[in-house]
Amino acid sequence: YNYDTVQFAFNKRFSRNLFIQSSFDYQWRDELRQNSASTSPLNSDPLGINYYQNVFPDVSNRQESTNWQARLLGRYVFPYEVGLGVNVRAQSGWAYARLLRATLPNAGTQTFFAENIDSNRSDNVTLVDLRLDKAVTLGGKYRFTMIADLFNALNTNAVSNFNLLNGSQFNRIIATLDPRTFQLGFRFDF
Repeated sequence: YNYDTVQFAFNKRFSRNLFIQSSFDYQWRDELRQNSASTSPLNSDPLGINYYQNVFPDVSNRQESTNWQARLLGRYVFPYEVGLGVNVRAQSGWAYARLLRATLPNAGTQTFFAENIDSNRSDNVTLVDLRLDKAVTLGGKYRFTMIADLFNALNTNAVSNFNLLNGSQFNRIIATLDPRTFQLGFRFDF
């Protein structure tokens, strides 16, 4: 397997109150891809990485693809210990190919790629998470913080896994990103 990645990153604490961290990664992949797809809602790359005996010589089981991801997060503390945090993450979709299944003489049922995986790509995903918090110091020794988080603020419902096997179930959605979620929390430092 060959993987080449380039990353650009920027991290800076501008003052006691402002912090920014960011990065962008781009990856070139040359690897053996598996001829079976995950049906788990927890997997976002629909194809596994592994060797299989390819019975369709027009499409190799060794595939080349690319992916990228970017993130930007920052936090600013306003007067009266009110903090605001923003986390933005974006990533490319995963390369995939339709899987065909055929019964072959002396080989049984075999699964193979219908085309190179760089011909198709799942949804790109952008997530925005927000945090607002208020800290109160008690007696100079204790600190109580109230926290409000909003996850997936844009309420994106990008597909994160789907069926790749050719037939009536092809492209059937297995999982999407979790919807917008609000959370309240408290932290006590002593």
